[in-house]
Amino acid sequence: MSPIPYKLQPHDTLCFVHVPKTAGTTLISLLDAKFHRQDICPSQLWCHLATAPFLSSNYRLIRGHFTWDDYTQFVASPVFISMFRDPVQRTISEYNFMNDYPDSWKNQQEHVDAVYQFNHQAGVALETRIKLQQRAIATDLDSFVRDPFVQEAMRDPHLRAMATATTDASHPPTEHLLEIATKRLDDLVFFGILEDFQASMALLSYSFGWYPIVQYQKLMIAKTSDYLQGVSSGTLDCLREINQGDLVFYDRAVERFRDRFNQMQTHLEATYGSPASKTQTAPESWLERHYIDCYTAQHHPKIHQLDLTFDQPISGTGWHLREGNADTDTLFRWTGPAPESTLDLPLASGQDLTLRMKVIGGITPEVVNGLTLTVGDRPIPLTKVCHIQDDGVFLVLYQGTIPQSVIESDRPFTRLRFQVPHTQSLQSLDPSNPDYRPVGLAVNQIRLSPKVEPLAESDRPLLFPIDDVYWRETAQFVRQHWLTSEKIVAPLEFAEYFPGQLTPYLQALKKPMGYNQWVIIHKGQIPSLPLPLLSAIQTWTLVFANPVFAVLTARRDWQALDPHPDAEAYHQAVLTRLESNPIAP
Repeated sequence: MSPIPYKLQPHDTLCFVHVPKTAGTTLISLLDAKFHRQDICPSQLWCHLATAPFLSSNYRLIRGHFTWDDYTQFVASPVFISMFRDPVQRTISEYNFMNDYPDSWKNQQEHVDAVYQFNHQAGVALETRIKLQQRAIATDLDSFVRDPFVQEAMRDPHLRAMATATTDASHPPTEHLLEIATKRLDDLVFFGILEDFQASMALLSYSFGWYPIVQYQKLMIAKTSDYLQGVSSGTLDCLREINQGDLVFYDRAVERFRDRFNQMQTHLEATYGSPASKTQTAPESWLERHYIDCYTAQHHPKIHQLDLTFDQPISGTGWHLREGNADTDTLFRWTGPAPESTLDLPLASGQDLTLRMKVIGGITPEVVNGLTLTVGDRPIPLTKVCHIQDDGVFLVLYQGTIPQSVIESDRPFTRLRFQVPHTQSLQSLDPSNPDYRPVGLAVNQIRLSPKVEPLAESDRPLLFPIDDVYWRETAQFVRQHWLTSEKIVAPLEFAEYFPGQLTPYLQALKKPMGYNQWVIIHKGQIPSLPLPLLSAIQTWTLVFANPVFAVLTARRDWQALDPHPDAEAYHQAVLTRLESNPIAP
């Protein structure tokens, strides 16, 4: 029997034996948060394997529609987990799901030839799945489950997942599969029961020492949840016959799940309980202490500096699955489904830290404007140093200071709590959007670094190229003379050093230029800058220039910069642009 709790070893590959319609997509979203994106096998279907990276021990997590014996063929050190469900309700749910998404088979049809070339029997299995869906959408449930082809194709999916390989063309007797599957229950490091999902998530958290999973979003659920309503007794008899082996296996799995859950409770109470602690919420608090002990045992080095991008694993709750494109640095996670999201970070004490957070989406202005941060018991004021939301561009940068006094030196981590006023779905704003998840903010990046003076060499802004001498000297010049109430037009990268006062070039024309007192012109961008902007600042005073930038002000207390090559290069570039593209009177 696998030890519980189980400590994943560096050579282990966590393999999810995914029986369809057993909350697998929901579980996958929780599993993915625990691993770096590069450690997760991207293939989830056999049609993916024909054209994408193959199953191998190079990954630490594989979570596709693969069976136990699929994994053992290709993975050196598999560690197995699974989820199980009442077989009759599972079959009805799969039938409903195939009807809810009637065109999904067409996507797989495109890959049939490639899968056949990859492995003949896998191609047969894929074609069988396609034919199943075609029959499901063409007939009612009663006729569907009485179809001999369907009865054979959908027979005992739990047993097939636990005791066969997709590439195996043989048809072992049910008794043989049941014997293997039952034995392998003990070899699963974790398995859960859909009908007791909350307890299953508690056991999952305990089994791996993870942050207690008390907040999750159910994904890929069928539109109908009352599965037995209107189902005739004759149809139910057919469903039970199709799932004869699975029904026996499921009963055994439920019994052993209860044994494991009771074992967990006994261990938690013995380790963390006391007569005074036996309350309704005690198991959750015991799980929290178990998680802290497991986190401590991992000996995370304490850090003053962190760059958290969402290709990385996270320890916390209140985050949806990873989305976006890693190649364009747009990976993000929505906060939600609840308004609070947490991160546990091994922060070192001894100095104040600057927190910067980059957000690339927000469900409502109230949510964007209402974000709060608490560290320990201390509210941390956040400043919106930049808020751009126009012409398909959404960017908000938040910044705050975490004082060293709130960093918990006596614990293995410090907990950051982000809170928004509410969450709601994208579908509630646009009924044509299928995304029904309650979300808040789309967070792209969080950076923590020791607090230093702005523009110091050790400063670590999110956008600004601090190591570029021309950028830095330009920002330093303007900050020396700029009043914090003055508006400035500049490239977006400067926003962190002029909090709340910067307007990007394209937005500058939406208000009269008289609202602004400063403009920073990137000379390399002059050929593409809006002509009205260049025309509007012709009467402004050029007060600074270097090989990359020119700085102009509308203030009347400045003398024009003495002539020198960098200034002349700016004037010539603007003159050339205006002469080649004159503004119509």
